[in-house]
Amino acid sequence: MITNRFAIGIDHSSHAFWVGLKSSEYLTSSLCARPEPVYKPRCESKSRTCWRLRIVTSRISRSRGENGSLLAGFPPGCPSIRLRIGHGHCQAAMTLTTFEAALMLHLVADWLLQNEWMSVNKLRLSHPAAWIHGSIHGVLLGLIFGWIGGVILALLHILVDTRVPVWWLIKHFKKCEHSADLPILLIGCDQVLHIGCIAGWIVLAGRWQ
Repeated sequence: MITNRFAIGIDHSSHAFWVGLKSSEYLTSSLCARPEPVYKPRCESKSRTCWRLRIVTSRISRSRGENGSLLAGFPPGCPSIRLRIGHGHCQAAMTLTTFEAALMLHLVADWLLQNEWMSVNKLRLSHPAAWIHGSIHGVLLGLIFGWIGGVILALLHILVDTRVPVWWLIKHFKKCEHSADLPILLIGCDQVLHIGCIAGWIVLAGRWQ
């Protein structure tokens, strides 16, 4: 004997309720025929994932600055992490800090763009080689610090290249003027003074702003 029973069920495919009177036999056959719902995690699109990564990623620095110089765009000592989104793909790009960019330009000007004529004759302020070499530094560093910073750093570079501050350190502080490693010490002290001038200008310019 087939008895009717009041049945309540849930249609998982359409997320709708069904209520009615069904025979136990029909109910059993329909439930057996109905496939078990399979939970499939919702796959997020690349754009959604990129957007979440963009929220999590901290963008420390601002865009190219209010005063037209990269000093405003890159706060001293703070790396900038940016996330670029294009065609559904995420690309993380890290930019250089102000000090890193200035150091790179200094190395280019002092090593790649300096020839033998400049290296030999830049020790004398009366020789044009000193001013040409300093002008190269001023132009490159001016791209970051503006023309005022470029001119000041160029003049400081010319003064350091006279070797007067370097020889004072070698004789009176390091006391190693007769060392066999004197050429290396001269180059090392020279570079440290140049880089120190750049770092000092970044600190002073940051306080003035």
